[in-house]
Amino acid sequence: MLGYLSHSDWDVKGSVTYDSKDLLTYSPKEWEAIRGKNFRILLQEPAISINPAFRIQYQLEQSYKLACPTQKKSQRMKRIVELMYSLNLTPAIELLKRFPGELSGGQLQRISVAMAIGPPSQYLFADEPTNSLDSVISMELINLLKRLHSNGYACTLVFITHDLSIARALECNRILMLHDGRLVEDRSLQDFIKESHSKDAQAMIKTNDRLNRFGERECIRDLPAAGFEVVGDVQNL
Repeated sequence: MLGYLSHSDWDVKGSVTYDSKDLLTYSPKEWEAIRGKNFRILLQEPAISINPAFRIQYQLEQSYKLACPTQKKSQRMKRIVELMYSLNLTPAIELLKRFPGELSGGQLQRISVAMAIGPPSQYLFADEPTNSLDSVISMELINLLKRLHSNGYACTLVFITHDLSIARALECNRILMLHDGRLVEDRSLQDFIKESHSKDAQAMIKTNDRLNRFGERECIRDLPAAGFEVVGDVQNL
């Protein structure tokens, strides 16, 4: 869909319409005009999107220059520093001078988010970015994406996941389920959980059931909207 794979390697059928034109018919030049500007992607592993040989500042600047080639450097840097602070990457100026190998895994994940969202885009594709993270950092990333999305960094967030609890935490408007490259479900989140009839959807819902703190199995259909259970309230710690 993003034009990264050669059609000669895959049996591609159907169409994906964007701006009244089928994306599958785009030429390399047409892709160059929208990729990184209208469409951006957040990959699963920070190491894939971050080059270890270049400083963080250079890589973030390149991301911005791709989308806004006429923007002045001072404007780019102002925006980058603001984004760094919004991602809790501080001290921003100091971190920008470092190489990727000098940062922690959590910092690299947030840098990859900064590179992906860069200037506001029409679509941000997030390819299972929580897959290699523990539950605490995963929730931090989810809340971060929700906040950035609400602040206009991406008009539409397309989040790829196998975990329905993440979809619930993101408060997704719509669920599309693929099986063997085919669309088998297209529903609102609540309708998907409560009314899906395909075997694939039922299997996915079942695998997302869980045990509560009493050892009782809970169905995801019955969980609160955010998909998380409050087990206690700690004050004045």
